[in-house]
Amino acid sequence: GCEFRSDRKSPTQNFSADELVAFEVDLVRYESIDIESDTVAAGKKFMRVLAKGKAQLYRYKEFLFLHANDQWYGLQEPMLVRVRRPGAIDTTVKYMAKDSRYVVSLNMVVQDCGLNANSTAYDQSEITDLITQYNLCKKDNVVIPRKQ
Repeated sequence: GCEFRSDRKSPTQNFSADELVAFEVDLVRYESIDIESDTVAAGKKFMRVLAKGKAQLYRYKEFLFLHANDQWYGLQEPMLVRVRRPGAIDTTVKYMAKDSRYVVSLNMVVQDCGLNANSTAYDQSEITDLITQYNLCKKDNVVIPRKQ
């Protein structure tokens, strides 16, 4: 939830994500979003709006979420995974590879504008810039995020 007061002397009022649709603090917008993913429990949460238009990008705690084409994508930070070397006979011979599924998810959304996320780092600013470029390409009502 979140706490509000009309001025410094007034009593605090508590609101849950079920009670508010959105709020802003210092030009940073938060919206109440109902989402369930592998990383976040089900239910409404206040998510920070990073980009808005045909595709919307949100942040909840350390997680990034993309909503586009009526689908939610949880953009997870890349991790190292063990995989077998292609053509290796010994199945115990493994190496570490970077699992960057967030790039695949982003590419599925932005490809129709001739954009790609292949060189986009898992960085809030870089991903926000990519989604903003996509929204500008779609000529949607775009909210350009304020740099912080």
